[in-house]
Amino acid sequence: MVGRTTDVAISPRLSFRRICSLHDWNCTPFCPYPPLERYYEGKLKTAVVQCSAADVNRLIDGVLGRMNREIGEHVVVKSGQADINDVVSKFEGCSGKRKQLLVIEQAESLSTQFLNGLFYSLPSFRCDVIVLLCVSTKQNMFTSRVSRRCLASLHARRFLFSLSPEVFYSLVTSVLFNPSFTDLRLQAGFLRFIRLVSSL
Repeated sequence: MVGRTTDVAISPRLSFRRICSLHDWNCTPFCPYPPLERYYEGKLKTAVVQCSAADVNRLIDGVLGRMNREIGEHVVVKSGQADINDVVSKFEGCSGKRKQLLVIEQAESLSTQFLNGLFYSLPSFRCDVIVLLCVSTKQNMFTSRVSRRCLASLHARRFLFSLSPEVFYSLVTSVLFNPSFTDLRLQAGFLRFIRLVSSL
């Protein structure tokens, strides 16, 4: 199902409209960097995802479930976490060609110092780390919380998730007639970005 899109101007020259589809989500990605491979080199591949707090765990479970065989280690940074060493220590021993996945559950709950320190540390690892960063508030929350140096080190795309009215009605109907209905598995559309950057 293709949903509605919204244009968001990232800079005067760089605005981007594109649809990627999920089983029951509308997904609108916005790219702050031109899609040229030379800009990817040496940058942290980051998907900044805006979704409601109630859907964060479902989103994370869907991504991990679909990419279980494609990634090595994965680390989930929980809301309110304050010790960078807990995260860094889990990636220190990683090496090889398999990509590692860092999931930040609710970025708005983390301090600016923690976010900057974490992103400064990631390039020092011997393995490639892909970042899935979830926010439940405004889209610009992340860019306003970290330094310009940090932003310059990222190849980031911002995604906005929302249910279309048709899907919402279908979902409610399914739940009413089948209380055990909880299958909201993500299809390949959303994972295209992560798989794309993992192949670079």
